[in-house]
Amino acid sequence: MGKYYEIKKISQSFFNDYPLDQYPELLSKDNRPYLVLLILIDGLKFALPLRSNIKHSYCYKFRNAMHKTFYNGGIDFEKAILT
Repeated sequence: MGKYYEIKKISQSFFNDYPLDQYPELLSKDNRPYLVLLILIDGLKFALPLRSNIKHSYCYKFRNAMHKTFYNGGIDFEKAILT
């Protein structure tokens, strides 16, 4: 059984390949790193953003966060990317 997930930082080259004017649904703020959970499902690879403050219900919120600023942190399915 192989590895089906990993955590990666989205690179600047990714944002160069997928400009925000064409892909406005992507998360992007200057000088801010974005971490994603890469998962493989039925041969398709998805990048699911890890966020510290999610305010909608299309997510999986982490429980028992160790830091008060991460009470609403989790995996944001609304901003998922099919890679």
